[in-house]
Amino acid sequence: MRIVIDMQGAQTESRFRGIGRYTLSFTQAVVRNRGEHEIILALSGLFPETIEPLRAAFDGLLPQENIRIWHAPGPVREEHPGNDTRRQIAERMREAFLASLQPDLIHICSLFEGYVDDAVTSIGQFDQRTPVSVTLYDLIPLLNPDQYLRPNPRYSQYYDRKIKSLTKASALLAISDFSRHEGITALDDLAQPSIINVSTAIDDHFRPLNLDAARKQRLQQKFQITRPFVLYTGGCDGRKNLPRLIRAYASLPAALRQTHQLVLAGKMPEGDVLSLRSQAKTSGLRDEDLRFTGYVTDEELVQLYNSCTLFVFPSWHEGFGLPALEAMACGAPVIGANTSSLPEVIGLNEALFNPLDVADIAAKMQLALADAAFRESLREHGLQRAKLFSWDATAKWAIAAWEALGAPSTASYLDRTLSDSCLLETLAQEAYVTEEADLMALSSCLALNQQAGIERQLLVDISELSQRDAATGVQRVVRSYLKWLLQSPPAGFRVEPVYATLREDYRYARRYTQHFLGLSDAGVADGPIRWQRGDIFFGLDMQHHVQLAH
Repeated sequence: MRIVIDMQGAQTESRFRGIGRYTLSFTQAVVRNRGEHEIILALSGLFPETIEPLRAAFDGLLPQENIRIWHAPGPVREEHPGNDTRRQIAERMREAFLASLQPDLIHICSLFEGYVDDAVTSIGQFDQRTPVSVTLYDLIPLLNPDQYLRPNPRYSQYYDRKIKSLTKASALLAISDFSRHEGITALDDLAQPSIINVSTAIDDHFRPLNLDAARKQRLQQKFQITRPFVLYTGGCDGRKNLPRLIRAYASLPAALRQTHQLVLAGKMPEGDVLSLRSQAKTSGLRDEDLRFTGYVTDEELVQLYNSCTLFVFPSWHEGFGLPALEAMACGAPVIGANTSSLPEVIGLNEALFNPLDVADIAAKMQLALADAAFRESLREHGLQRAKLFSWDATAKWAIAAWEALGAPSTASYLDRTLSDSCLLETLAQEAYVTEEADLMALSSCLALNQQAGIERQLLVDISELSQRDAATGVQRVVRSYLKWLLQSPPAGFRVEPVYATLREDYRYARRYTQHFLGLSDAGVADGPIRWQRGDIFFGLDMQHHVQLAH
C-alpha cells in the first residue's frame, strides 16, 4: 500500500503540545515498521519554518523524496470570516494534491486544526474516492457544548464542520480504549466509521536521569524554582482543572506548602496565566509559591519530570493523558484524576482522586508529599507501568487497521487524468477570486503543487490516429503502443494521449481515449495540454509537419 500521512499536527501550535509529540512519534514508528508499504509524508507550505526540522526528524528513516510539500494561498484560519473563500480553495487544493500522490490510503494525524492558525484539513471536499483514516484523540467540545461551543458560535460552526468530516472517514484510530468508547457513544447518531484503539506511547528520551548539581541549578535558575516542587505540565483550558489544582495546593498544611512550590510547565496564553495568578492570590498564595515556566524544550521537560517531588495531573477529561505517562517513565511519583482515560494510563487506584473535589485532590497531594514510602511505591509502579506502552506496537496496530480496509478499486484512465482539470473547474466555479494579487498567489500555489506531485506526464502524440484511423501498418503499431502504454504506464508517469493540427495547439485526446478504452466519454472534454518540467513528449504518430509546426 501507498500510505500518505498528513503531518500538520506537527506543524501547527499543536507541535508544542501532546498532539504534536503524538503526530511525530507515531509517524516515525509507522515509518520504522512499514515493511513493504510505501509511506509518503505531506507537509503544508503554510508553515515554512517547520519543514526543515521535520525533514531532519526523518533523516535516515525515510528517503527525502517521500516528503512532499503542498501549497495554498493564505491566510485561512477559520476564526476570521474573511478567510472563508481562501479556506475553501485551500481544502480542495490540499485534497487534490494528496490525490495526485496516488495513495491507497490517507491518514490525518490531527483533523481538528485550523481555527487559530493556517492548517487546512477536510475529507471529501474534492477527493471522494481515497479511503481516509483519522487519529481520534477526544470529542471534548462535542460532549461539553455549554463550555466550548455555545459561547462561541464561530468556533461551534467550525467544530460542527470537522465532526461532519470525521464521519466521512473510513476508520478512526483512537489513542485509548476510553477514547474509542467515547467515539462510539458520541457519534452513535451519525454515520459512524469503524473505531480502533491503537493506544499511544512516549519517546525513549523520557527516562530516569542522573542530573548533576550543575544541571539542576541551571534548570532551577531558569524557572525561578527555589525549593522542592510539585509539577504539572500541559495546557490550561477549562478541562485541565488548574484552578482546582491551585486551590488544593493552597489548602495544604503550611509546613508542606512552605517547603514545596507548585510549578505549571508549558506554553499558556498570557491572559490565562494572569487569571490563574489572580486565583492563586485570592487563595492566599504568595507570588513565589507558584511558577509558570512558559514553553519548555523536550530536554527541559525531561529534567523537570526527573526533578519534581510529585507530578499531579488533575484534568477531568483526556483522550489519553500523555504527560502522566511521560512523568511515570521518568520516575516521577504520579497522581491523577479518576476520570476519562487517566485510570487506564496510571493503572493504580491508590494514585487517583476526584478532580471535581478540591479536598480530595489536596488529600492525595498531602499523602504523597508527606509519606516517602507512598511516593516510592508510586515511582516504582510508574516505571513498570510505562513499559507497557510501545510506539512500535501502536504503529503495528495502525498498519493492521489500514490493511483491513483493503485497497481501493483501481483508478480508471479518467480518474487518473482528470484530477487537475476538475480542480481548476471547481476553483473557477466556487472561488470568486478577482484581485490580481490573489490570482497570482493561487496560480503560484497550483504550479508548486503540480511540480511537487509524484507523477509526470508522458504526452503521446496520436494526432493522425485520433482524427483519421486508416488502419495502416504504422497506425496498427501506434494503436498497439497506445494500448500497452495505457495499461502499463512507466513508473512515475501518467500516460496522456494528445493531438494537434497545423492551426491548433496540442490538446488532450481524452474523448478519443475513452472510446479507445471502451468507456463512456460523457462529460469529457479535450482541453489544452499543460506541461511542466520532467514531462516527456513522445512523437509516436507520423505527423512530423504538425510536430515541427508546434
